[in-house]
Amino acid sequence: MKNLLPFVAILAATSATAQVTNPGFADTTSGVKLGKLTVGAYLDAYSGTSNLLGGAAFPYFVSSNRLNQFALNVAAIDIRYNDGTVRARLMPAWGTYIQSNYAPGELPLLEGNAGIKLHPKANLWLDGGVLGSPFTNESALSKDHLMYLRSFSAEYVPYYLQGMKLTAGLGEKSTIAVYAVNGWQQMQDQTPGMAGVVHWEYRPNARWLLNAVAFAGKEQQRLFPSSATRRLFADFYAIYQGPKGWKATADAYLGHQAGQGYWGQANAQVQAPLAKNWSLSGRLEYFHDPNQVVTPYLQGYPGFRTASGGLTLNYQPHARALLRLETRQFLAFNDSFPAQGLGKYAQWAVAGWTVWL
Repeated sequence: MKNLLPFVAILAATSATAQVTNPGFADTTSGVKLGKLTVGAYLDAYSGTSNLLGGAAFPYFVSSNRLNQFALNVAAIDIRYNDGTVRARLMPAWGTYIQSNYAPGELPLLEGNAGIKLHPKANLWLDGGVLGSPFTNESALSKDHLMYLRSFSAEYVPYYLQGMKLTAGLGEKSTIAVYAVNGWQQMQDQTPGMAGVVHWEYRPNARWLLNAVAFAGKEQQRLFPSSATRRLFADFYAIYQGPKGWKATADAYLGHQAGQGYWGQANAQVQAPLAKNWSLSGRLEYFHDPNQVVTPYLQGYPGFRTASGGLTLNYQPHARALLRLETRQFLAFNDSFPAQGLGKYAQWAVAGWTVWL
């Protein structure tokens, strides 16, 4: 027993200082290791309903948005290679998320990139291809999110970036990445010139993860596609891994496009343990796009300003399986939803089933 005590102490210390994962990126820890190759798979199925009239999808969202049917949100294969000096990731995907978000002819890739370590001792990498988006605390994969459905925040930022990324470790707590990309979620450059992104990640201790992201580039105006103007965007999010299964995260961002104006949002989420394998998550959020720089007109009324809240019941019967039931309520300041009577109110309920390897 005495011989085991040092081992137990080391194991406990390691567990206590395990790094907080960043749910804004696709998971890089799961999968089956085959030497320097890792192979994983992910499947997210769902069924949703709403009080809205007509249409087969919940408006303003592309993730898990189909209504009154059983549907597949994302099915993905994840192939990763890393020998310490060269790394690569190929992540093709299928499902309603891809159908709603990718244009015909675009490769259905959540990620498809390769990188090389530029210095044998320094943590300095250069990667290129279809890169995971650093914006907001939610990615295309829901399993690491506190809620099943994504926030407004993740729906109105790039879901991927096409270009190059230079990543540098700044000591043990901080990492910075600088991107040169085609633009705001563009596999093929649609506007003259490249766009730039900077992402700073800071881990003050084992429980906190802080992120700041900035974007600058010329983008087409949504209401005037023939006109490209300067777009600036800044995003900040924090993730907290508390004791005894408590978790929390918050995100806020602000964007501006010349000739159209500002848009922004803020949201906060908390997850509390209930019993073994059970937890409850809640979210409050506000999305503000009065000039509809990024959100579409649906009811013919200008402006989009919506507050929402929701609850998710999480049940995890297996280490690699998750069942979730979520309900959301929306209150718009304008008639933004195709509901009976005034379109200021909307309800959305979804059941999601996720398994992964």
